[in-house]
Amino acid sequence: MAEDESPEEEAEEEHAPPAAYIAKVLPDLFEHWKERNEWIAEMRSHANVTNKIEVPADTRFTVKPIHMGTLRAARNERLARFLQAPKYRVIAPGPSDPAQSYASKLERATNGLIAELRRNNDDFGRTVGDVLTVEGGAMLWEANSQAAWPRLTVGVDGYDDIIRDMPDGDPDDEKSQQKALQAKVDAREKYKRDLGNSQLGKLFTHSHVPYECLYPFPDEVVPSEFIHIEFRSVRKVLDNNLFSDEAKGALRRAMDASDGFISFKQVVPIIRYCNCETYAYYLIPEIMSPQKDMSLIKQLTNKYSQGAPQGVELLYSYEHDAGVPLYTQYIGSEGGWNSGDNEDLKGTLRSLSELNTARDDLASQEYTN
Repeated sequence: MAEDESPEEEAEEEHAPPAAYIAKVLPDLFEHWKERNEWIAEMRSHANVTNKIEVPADTRFTVKPIHMGTLRAARNERLARFLQAPKYRVIAPGPSDPAQSYASKLERATNGLIAELRRNNDDFGRTVGDVLTVEGGAMLWEANSQAAWPRLTVGVDGYDDIIRDMPDGDPDDEKSQQKALQAKVDAREKYKRDLGNSQLGKLFTHSHVPYECLYPFPDEVVPSEFIHIEFRSVRKVLDNNLFSDEAKGALRRAMDASDGFISFKQVVPIIRYCNCETYAYYLIPEIMSPQKDMSLIKQLTNKYSQGAPQGVELLYSYEHDAGVPLYTQYIGSEGGWNSGDNEDLKGTLRSLSELNTARDDLASQEYTN
């Protein structure tokens, strides 16, 4: 270990895969999911009414293109059938009144939490929209109890702010110890109640993940490893105190190579890696800008489908210890994209694409005439 490197920093790097491994596996994942992403781009163009309309080239007049928005209208109609958030039911652990009461309280608490999460961010609706459009969707869930109840954060002494100064009870009296323990439990619960339900929205962070940006490792029936590509503002990366100085130094060198000026539109690709125990962020030190006819993810996959990116750096990692990946996938019809080379699924999308295209072409010709 280097002299200027703390034991915590060394431990943090140990549980994250090496940056070189992440760089090497990226082209294989891009190539494996290439056809899926092409279909996603095709269906998004129809849903966003930006699909190309074919017009006869031998006419002496200009055909007026018009989009009917057929696929978008059908998607919105189907989306309206879904609740804004699912309602959860809790099965009582037994027929007794206490068991029924426990289940009812847990059910109300769970649905109340979900309602708070949905108040200001309709990630669930966006994910369902992806499933209806591209036959797949994904969300990222992360626990964040420190933001919801900051005084319950355990310090280096093993105590939180609520119980740090509370007595432990007489070490020779079991009843005294139990009474002291119950007092600590009650104090924590009172702290939570006093803050109210508004804090529940901070308890979990949740975000919609564009399906073309999520890359499950395909060698497992139930994926336990994911790579998620995110594009973040260069300024936001440099301002993040959690990210390593070494990685931010590589980004600054990339800035110097492009005359040092960074606009608000310029972003940097971040590779998020997740398995059942670890979550990690990696940086590709390359500054990118949006293009009119090509998405950022398309630019990146085109460039690195055949060769690994250079200079990938670990930004930050932590152990989430959830026992499962933090990504939830929602599978569409015909078994979804994770069921291998799914010709049935592609046939469904091909039919929708051709019907929407034909309707736009005919409408454009009729509108012109």
